[in-house]
Amino acid sequence: RGGGGARPAPAGGFTAICAMPNTDPVTDNQAAVGFIVRQSGRAVAVSDDGKPVVSSHLMRTALEYARTFNIPVADHCEDPTLAAGGVMHEGLVSTRLGLKGIPSAAEEIMVARDVLLSELTGGHVHLCHMSARGSVAIIREAKERGIRVTAEVTPHHLTLTDYACEEYDTHAKMNPPLREAADVAALRGALKDGVIDCIASDHAPHAYDEKEAAFDDAPFGVVGLETAFAVAHTELVAAGIFTLPELIRRMSTEPARVFHLPGGTLAPGSIADVAVLDVGAKWTVDPDVFYSKSRNTPFTKRALTGRAVLTIVAGAIVHELTVAGGTPR
Repeated sequence: RGGGGARPAPAGGFTAICAMPNTDPVTDNQAAVGFIVRQSGRAVAVSDDGKPVVSSHLMRTALEYARTFNIPVADHCEDPTLAAGGVMHEGLVSTRLGLKGIPSAAEEIMVARDVLLSELTGGHVHLCHMSARGSVAIIREAKERGIRVTAEVTPHHLTLTDYACEEYDTHAKMNPPLREAADVAALRGALKDGVIDCIASDHAPHAYDEKEAAFDDAPFGVVGLETAFAVAHTELVAAGIFTLPELIRRMSTEPARVFHLPGGTLAPGSIADVAVLDVGAKWTVDPDVFYSKSRNTPFTKRALTGRAVLTIVAGAIVHELTVAGGTPR
């Protein structure tokens, strides 16, 4: 896919990323998987990202196999029969814009199913990019019952609603879609409580001309690596909802725990993956200076506070922010 993550990731302060298999063509054969594994180290999870597993039997089998290897099944929760043809959240905004909606139930049904299958198999299901308050309620109950479920939320689902789709702005078109203010509030509360474990960028780059299309025809997805920390820091920490250590934990320590990765701590002897953050840095999102080849962000011209100024992977500097004429290089 256009955009990639090798440059934008360290620019956003990320020292490790989990590449999702929603490529075209899909990464679904031994040769392709083998190549990616050789290039990137070890596989840490399996996922259906972008193409939900409709068959409950197949999901059960995946959870059983994954349990054998002690890795999670990272699931894109969407009932394709309910979501079919939908391009944004089903609600007042979609009705006013005359666009076909995707109901929250399309996500919630699959969350409930996968929680039950996790309970049945003892496997670990990781629920990707949660967007709906009903999903939060199901996950909360599942955790109280001791089911092996973890979940993530994106910076855009924590900060934007379906009103961002006004004017048919395709940069706010993503899957799952931006939902309502009550969903945003529930997601923030769940992240604070640990019902949702971590923040993930769900970085989905697209070429400029793809997004410059009618809303119905444009692809789903936004870039997120270079704005993830800053958006979360501005909207959650600077706003007094989260402390900085809480945000760091949700963006670093907890993702490492969920996927059994060695990072996420600064313990002596641990791998030297370090992001140095300037939490006072004020900047304005300008997609034209992104390291990503793609520009599809809903945060253009957004004033943010906080950014990565130095990123170190395994002891080597891979990104350093220097400012020339006000723009990062």
